[in-house]
Amino acid sequence: MVKRILGFILCILGFIVIIFFTKYLGNIIPYPKMILPIGAIMLLIGSILLGSTPTFRQLKTDRKLKASANNLIENGKKINVDLTQCEIKENDYYDMKLVENYKGAVDLPEDIETRDAQIAKRTEVDQTVFIFKHEHNGVEEKFYSPVIPRTGDDLKIKLYLHKTTTLYVDKTDRSKYFFDLDFLNHPE
Repeated sequence: MVKRILGFILCILGFIVIIFFTKYLGNIIPYPKMILPIGAIMLLIGSILLGSTPTFRQLKTDRKLKASANNLIENGKKINVDLTQCEIKENDYYDMKLVENYKGAVDLPEDIETRDAQIAKRTEVDQTVFIFKHEHNGVEEKFYSPVIPRTGDDLKIKLYLHKTTTLYVDKTDRSKYFFDLDFLNHPE
């Protein structure tokens, strides 16, 4: 929060310095154009701070999600999950990013494959979920993990090494649940 406020202040001050010293005609500062880089640096640092810190809306959403998860942990039904028996589904895809040529303009040749090779950078995006099946009152339920940014093989290894985790399910609304997946963030 403090970084975000500091980012706003630096952006505003940098903008004011740039505007003021581009139009400065006074005699007190002999070389006003020498001050312009300071304004540009302030603007740049402020922009970086704003871009690297979460917005107030994101912080509010994160607090709500954390409160919901804590509520499920404290009040929900605990179910032990055998991770080695979970089904794994992958949805990997390639993200194409536009790349400009050396002149700064994008050439668009007639041949699509050539065009893609020249102006697009292909990045693989790994997305995997696991599905836990559980029987409740004679009915089979499926619980889906959140999307995990790992390959299926990597996730299989992590699940195999960890063996079990806990699923917290709301006692009144079974569509609300939370998997304890903290082990995915720690190296084995």
